[in-house]
Amino acid sequence: MRNVGVMACLFPALLAGASCSNGGDSAADLLSDVRNGDSDRGDLTRHDLVSDARTEAGPGDAGADAAGDAGAEAGASDGRSSLDWTEPLPGEAILAGAAKIDITPTFEPYTDLDGNGHWDEGEPFEDLDADGQLDTLELGGFGWRHPTKVHDPLWSRSAAFRVHGEWLVLCAVDSLGLGIARVEGIKDKVLARLGNPASLPRERLVIASTHSHAVPDSIGIFGEAGVDKTYLSWLEVQAAESIVQAILAVEPAELTVTSVDVPDLVRDIDEPDIIDPYVGIIQARKPGEGKAIATLVSIANHPETTWKDNTEISADFPFYLLADIETAEGGTAVYFSADLGLMQSPVKLGSEGFERAELIGKGYAEAVLSALGPAAPVPSEQLVPSFGFAKIPAALENPELYIGLADGVVDGYQGYIYLTGEPPCDFFGCLDLPVAVWRLGDILTLVTLPGEFTPELIIGGITTPPDYQGMYPDAPPEPVMIDHLVTPDRFVIGLAGMECGYVYPKMTHDPKAHFSQSHAPGPNMAMALMTGIAALLDQVNE
Repeated sequence: MRNVGVMACLFPALLAGASCSNGGDSAADLLSDVRNGDSDRGDLTRHDLVSDARTEAGPGDAGADAAGDAGAEAGASDGRSSLDWTEPLPGEAILAGAAKIDITPTFEPYTDLDGNGHWDEGEPFEDLDADGQLDTLELGGFGWRHPTKVHDPLWSRSAAFRVHGEWLVLCAVDSLGLGIARVEGIKDKVLARLGNPASLPRERLVIASTHSHAVPDSIGIFGEAGVDKTYLSWLEVQAAESIVQAILAVEPAELTVTSVDVPDLVRDIDEPDIIDPYVGIIQARKPGEGKAIATLVSIANHPETTWKDNTEISADFPFYLLADIETAEGGTAVYFSADLGLMQSPVKLGSEGFERAELIGKGYAEAVLSALGPAAPVPSEQLVPSFGFAKIPAALENPELYIGLADGVVDGYQGYIYLTGEPPCDFFGCLDLPVAVWRLGDILTLVTLPGEFTPELIIGGITTPPDYQGMYPDAPPEPVMIDHLVTPDRFVIGLAGMECGYVYPKMTHDPKAHFSQSHAPGPNMAMALMTGIAALLDQVNE
């Protein structure tokens, strides 16, 4: 019989609470050594921290190493540089660092004889621990599926920026979506490792999911067993480690900001037909050198090319996109999903599956690299940062979603739903949804979104679908994000801070005609969020 959700046997060291050792150095000492060019220290414990699920060690051993050092101090008594310096050192107006850590799960492969996507009694499997039971987990994004193999590894990729003395750290996890508790758990681990430095408040840590549909179910609604909590706990450890390593690796950098429209690789499969072809690009490079430190891309397109019959674990098309960027530019490439909601999906190039994933990924990579070619670094004096953060209260109106969140069927939200006794938080309650804005002078505005927003909320074009039969044809349109931008370039990070589901204009609400809306929080979520985002942008722009 199958043994779904008992991955503890494959993560023994993590559960035992073992820790790694960094030789007694504090986080401040490590940062100082990295800044002073000690390459050995800059790569400290990487061989211990990077897991490889395709080796015998598995993620359990790596997770054990990464779990420790929670008490590291960030201050240095000998006067060396720490995370809390308030003025950039000469030539260091901009610092950047990057790191990636493997988050591929360990599981026992099986042979799907009947092709139904999940293991059935009697189907052969590799009994790696000789216990006579299949140790596996479930994939998210489509129907009930168990993984049969790993096509390409999953990663937590992080880029850390220190611009004119102010931090922003961006982390992309190859996950379908993370609940609030998981994101906050990652932040707790990062700040504990670094000694809770005053210059790095938790809202400066942005943790987002790439939203691949060929990864473990991190939400809990796509199979029979729910999420594998042991895997997700280990993912928290690994994601935190990627952030810490990126912070400790910061070095002088120059930033290039550019963009490119790529309309031929995305389609809207849910009316009204509106796409956002904009691809945001941020690159940090070593001054005077050709090698990149980090290249970040933001794309409004679901990583779902492998589609519903696939049982191989994969980051989907971002795997090919990031590999090509790293080959061409060096450094670490990081992918973020943007406004991909309802429903930005890859066009039908080639055959469904990994052939399509490769074509889409390489197509985006070619466009990104072509845009970077003529782009020049922005002078640091033009990148003066402004930052804003808000938790926007929004009501839950979907009873099925509320039950799933409140009962813990949907992972990571218990304890975050609250009632006020007054509308709109008096029935199913409200969630406080995190949104951050980072403006760099008159060059770039970065905005984080806590779910899957439709493009018309970002770029405009709000309208009712053809043959609309819903209840709100005369609903007022929500504020549009770009109407509140004052910079030519933008960088949108979706599924950041949490995954609240689909966010769409109220005048399109018709769940009978648009099935995906039945998984959303409700028709008033967009107005609450877009009003708050517009106000936050206006505040940052003052």
